[in-house]
Amino acid sequence: MAFCSNCGEKAAEGAKFCQNCGHPLQGSTKNAEQRQQEFVGKIYKCPNCGEQLNSFTTVCPSCGYEVRGASNHSTVKEFEKKLEEINYSNPVKGIFLDGTLTKSRKASFITNFTVPTTREDMLEFMILATSNINYEDLNGAGERKEVAEAWVAKTEQIYKKAQNTHGNSSDFARIEELYQKSNEAIKRGKRKYWTRYFLLLGGCILFLVVLFTLIIVDSNNKKKSEEIRLEAIVAEIDTALRNGNYRIALMNAESMEYEASDKERKRWWEIKKESLIDEIISTAADNGVILERTVIPENEITAEPTKKSSKGGFLQGFQEGIQPGLEAVRENLDEAQRIMSGVTLTPVND
Repeated sequence: MAFCSNCGEKAAEGAKFCQNCGHPLQGSTKNAEQRQQEFVGKIYKCPNCGEQLNSFTTVCPSCGYEVRGASNHSTVKEFEKKLEEINYSNPVKGIFLDGTLTKSRKASFITNFTVPTTREDMLEFMILATSNINYEDLNGAGERKEVAEAWVAKTEQIYKKAQNTHGNSSDFARIEELYQKSNEAIKRGKRKYWTRYFLLLGGCILFLVVLFTLIIVDSNNKKKSEEIRLEAIVAEIDTALRNGNYRIALMNAESMEYEASDKERKRWWEIKKESLIDEIISTAADNGVILERTVIPENEITAEPTKKSSKGGFLQGFQEGIQPGLEAVRENLDEAQRIMSGVTLTPVND
């Protein structure tokens, strides 16, 4: 039984032309086999039973005949072979004349490789490209990001070319489906990245707020503790005054130092301290007890000396330098005056 090599229609016995399309018939078995080989991947009909097939069908649904030859998808196989060679080579970046870095060899190869023209190759290429996109790397940096962006760009190229050449065909639906799924995955990856970014940023802000709150709470607690401690010292001073323990009261008053970081309260307690010391010394004097402030030795003074102003510095230094000499002269004059006042002069007789 013979078939038309042009349309696949069954030919009548002995006919020289196809009754369907008028194409010349060659009835030999050798020519029939040649027709079957020529039909694979071109007319999309099963060469065994003549069943019409879709473009991407590899096995006939009617008779189970394998219709995809070994030569199919040579473009995609060539791409995969060269890409594998690049993976095992050193993908060192080059440098343009203006000093900027080029893309990696792998990213450049993926971007610049020509998109095939047959629908089967386009589908295989789209499957290869979408399956190699690392959506995490798109939000990263360096060569991995360049390669991921190159795969995304390649899916765009395949989709646009398939849309222009096979957009009205039902075979285009599979390519479009892969393209849409890839775009949705890219969007999900971006949302996931920004979600993690804002969560991290929010966590840092929350940490700073909590830390700042703890610092404020700790500072307030310390202020309260200082107020309680100093109020207790004041109460002890009052008790000591009532009991006549003036020296103990004075020691407690001189030990009062505000240690919290509140300048206003520190100044208030310094005034309070001076007031209490004056009150203690006065009360003790009224009761016949003479008290004096504790004098701090010079080697124990830790406060920084007050800076002298440049104006009048020389005069002030001169006065401080001659002050001991003036005091010594004054003491000598006082001593001479006392001696002279105790001597009785005897008149001299001529």
